[in-house]
Amino acid sequence: MPVATLVTGGAGFIGSRLVRRLVDIGEKTIVLDITSTPHRIMDVMPKIKYIQGDVSNLNGVLHVVKTEHIDLIYHLAALLTTDSEADPIRALRVNVDGTVNVLEAARTLDVEKVIFPSTRSIFGKGDSKPKQEDSPRKPVSTYGATKLLCEWYGEKFYEKYGVDFRALRFVMVYGAGRVTGGSSFGSQLIENPANGRTARISFSDKEKTDWLYVKDAVKALSMISEFEDPKRRIYNINGETQTLGRVAEIVESVVPNADIRFEPSQTPLSSLYPLLNDTVARTELGWRPSYTIEQGVKDHLTEILGKNQSQIR
Repeated sequence: MPVATLVTGGAGFIGSRLVRRLVDIGEKTIVLDITSTPHRIMDVMPKIKYIQGDVSNLNGVLHVVKTEHIDLIYHLAALLTTDSEADPIRALRVNVDGTVNVLEAARTLDVEKVIFPSTRSIFGKGDSKPKQEDSPRKPVSTYGATKLLCEWYGEKFYEKYGVDFRALRFVMVYGAGRVTGGSSFGSQLIENPANGRTARISFSDKEKTDWLYVKDAVKALSMISEFEDPKRRIYNINGETQTLGRVAEIVESVVPNADIRFEPSQTPLSSLYPLLNDTVARTELGWRPSYTIEQGVKDHLTEILGKNQSQIR
């Protein structure tokens, strides 16, 4: 039978981009998502199988994996920072129970691989020194804590049962259509001016953070799924470290009337979101982002403005 790939959370921001890539390369793609209105993937619905369901339901996950003869799972279904803080009990059920259910389905039904996007939030507060894979993990958010527990279960299922679990810790992922999540300010800095709205950023323009364009996030997920024999189960993935001010300059070069206002709070950006060192992924996996910050921001704006790349200065 043809290889079948399951994408949980495939109607979400990153998941929908991944689904399109799988469709483009001819993969048999099944999407499991809780939403009844998967607007981000409506254009590819005739080419995929969409199943509305909840990953926190083990029997439901087992049924999908078994009946669809799934070979590979990209497990992206999760509550993000804001929703996790608002409802920690649901975050535990969706993020942790959902991940364990996916791992259990992979174990019992011999799924080849489980690919999992984790987050820099597992490290907790940041400072000027970028975190490496084995830096102390002290999450301060519900979201970060649940993701760290998911990592632990993934490694445990690998060690105890041989489930080929592979995870990537992402920095802030930006791109067209991202409206939720604790670090969605990155997309808002780019999108709001393009849509004629004010971008109010609660940090200084001189502060730095890590940026990863959504197309590079999808590239990284594909890369780790195809890698022959990774030395680790979990890798840090970064795009480019850049100041908010530099990103604002790129936006203003394309949208001359951009209204961007930096309104620094007492909490520095660097303490909220740690920087990541992804040298290990670059050395062991050959990871390289395809987009510089300038290329990514301009591509993001191209999508928002509906212009050809040649029209972007």
